[in-house]
Amino acid sequence: MPNSSTRCQGTVHNFDRISGRGIIVTDTGREVMVRYSAIQGQGKRDLKPGDRVTLEIEQNGSTETAVHVVRQP
Repeated sequence: MPNSSTRCQGTVHNFDRISGRGIIVTDTGREVMVRYSAIQGQGKRDLKPGDRVTLEIEQNGSTETAVHVVRQP
């Protein structure tokens, strides 16, 4: 169970469609891991470098993970 959750915005640094993992850099400079399962939406869910997103960050011990990731239009 997560210790805390923070809603913020950021930019996709990289995302590997094959492994389904990548990194988002928040507007405050935090690097957060993202997984395919965290991307919200219907149909093909994908992220590309430079995409702007809204996300929540879950803190589990020393690991920060993006959840509820929504690509901004």
